[in-house]
Amino acid sequence: MELFREFAVALSIGLLIGFERGWRGRMAEEGQRIAGVRTFGLISLLGAVWTLLGEELGEIVLGFGFLGFAGVAIAAHIVGIGRARDYGITTIVAALLTFALGGLAVRGHMSVAAAVAVVSTLLLGLKPELHRWLRHVEKKELFAALKLLLISVVL
Repeated sequence: MELFREFAVALSIGLLIGFERGWRGRMAEEGQRIAGVRTFGLISLLGAVWTLLGEELGEIVLGFGFLGFAGVAIAAHIVGIGRARDYGITTIVAALLTFALGGLAVRGHMSVAAAVAVVSTLLLGLKPELHRWLRHVEKKELFAALKLLLISVVL
């Protein structure tokens, strides 16, 4: 029964991240979007399944599964660059993270996987605000914040 809960969390993680990615590209025509709700749900489930296979057959299997998925994702991105002239890798990184989070959920770290998924989705969704903040921060403000962080870490 616990395995079903872990898979449900893995699927929820993929759907959450996929909803944000799909919402961002919601105005694109069918076939023009790289990945959305369904694809990210499947990516997370794929990570969960490969993690189970890795537990049964050896960790090397999980490594090959991840490398295979990363290769397919990168190939899809390269093909997409030619069509959309979009050179960003955010969706690819989100897909790789979703695969890993699905695996993490199945390993029993459901709370950590879910928390990382929520923070990741928040980062993805806040793109305009983060870019606007970057345009308005001045050099002295940036260095003052970095000094404060350094002092906090040292103490």
